[in-house]
Amino acid sequence: MFKKTDKNAILPEAKTAHSAGYDICSNKDIIIEAGSTIKIPTGVCLDLGVNTLRAQKGYFLGLYLRSSLGEKGLILPNGVGVIDIDYKDEIQMIVHNPLKDGAGYENKSFEIKKGERIGQLIIQKHYGFEFLDDSYRKKTKRVGGIGSTNE
Repeated sequence: MFKKTDKNAILPEAKTAHSAGYDICSNKDIIIEAGSTIKIPTGVCLDLGVNTLRAQKGYFLGLYLRSSLGEKGLILPNGVGVIDIDYKDEIQMIVHNPLKDGAGYENKSFEIKKGERIGQLIIQKHYGFEFLDDSYRKKTKRVGGIGSTNE
């Protein structure tokens, strides 16, 4: 289901027999300064063949911040990353550090180390294919990464 876009990346892995999510790791050392938003590369992408894509119609991957990073104050600006099943580029995680001066917040940067688990990928069902016919869907092929479906 996943493949490396960088030979040194760590493939997502469920850490227990009953884990809902597959932990995904940072592929480089990153410092997130107070008040900044950054894309963290993972060195991993989806690896689904055409037949698998057809079988997975109606699913997507939700990318959630690991609770251990949320506990430190980091957030995902959009709440959850939505990775469409036909997205083939490297999975990146957009993380915001809201901890800056003013209103009683601490001015603190966070360091994420290469190989550190930063998020969880959870396979989720959506019902758009069952409720909306193809007239609501464009037939163009996906090109590009984050934000690539903007027109």
